[in-house]
Amino acid sequence: MNDMTKIDPAAAPALRFEAPPSTSLLAHARHIVSENPVTGLAFGLFALILFAAIFGPSLVPYDPLASNTTGSAPTNSGATSSAG
Repeated sequence: MNDMTKIDPAAAPALRFEAPPSTSLLAHARHIVSENPVTGLAFGLFALILFAAIFGPSLVPYDPLASNTTGSAPTNSGATSSAG
């Protein structure tokens, strides 16, 4: 019989599994962002869009569709331009 097939449990080293240290959510997020800066950029863009969606109506309190654009365009009163 081969020596590799026989395992003596008393001679085997004791395996110890330790739980990872508990960290806060903020510390975990900081670790994830520091490992990959693109993740931080994507999260920043997401936070900016979320901020604009939540606070946009109170920052700009007018309806852009209610503007009067017909009065702002110049009218052609029959005068010819210098181009023709």
